[in-house]
Amino acid sequence: MKDIYLNQKYILQLNNLKTMKKLFLNISLIFLYYSVSAQVEIYQISPSSIESILQDQLKNTPIYRNFGI
Repeated sequence: MKDIYLNQKYILQLNNLKTMKKLFLNISLIFLYYSVSAQVEIYQISPSSIESILQDQLKNTPIYRNFGI
């Protein structure tokens, strides 16, 4: 009887793990979708403004500031 209980508990844990994996995958796909759509909106501005945005980001990044870029 104890073996059946432990087996059922193990199956429940496996099902919870599968559900969590699906949930995590769905959430990560949603984040991926919104990040890509945000990038698409940025790229619809114009090529020159994209270049200035990227240069501003590079200047404000501490790693690149040390190289004098």
